Amino acid sequence: MSKKINRNKLRKMIIAEAKNMISEMGMGGAPHPDSPEYETTAQVIQNCIMSCIHAGRCDPMRVQMMTQEMCEDYGCPQYADYCAQRVISACQRMGL
Repeated sequence: MSKKINRNKLRKMIIAEAKNMISEMGMGGAPHPDSPEYETTAQVIQNCIMSCIHAGRCDPMRVQMMTQEMCEDYGCPQYADYCAQRVISACQRMGL
């Protein structure tokens, strides 16, 4: 028997996963949890993961472009590569 996950539950899971990934400070220059960029990068990661889920696949080139653009828009371009790595890693774990 499979258990259904509603959109709200999936969103909460993605946010929690994004925050967990960001807290892995040794991984590619993550922002410090006390910095304003911490929540911003979590939002970028969440948005990109949702985009991949909607597309049904994860294209690393597309993810790189999305994270670069979003991080520039949010004023944290220095974290674009970190966000892209986290998105791609999360998508791989989800089988995308």
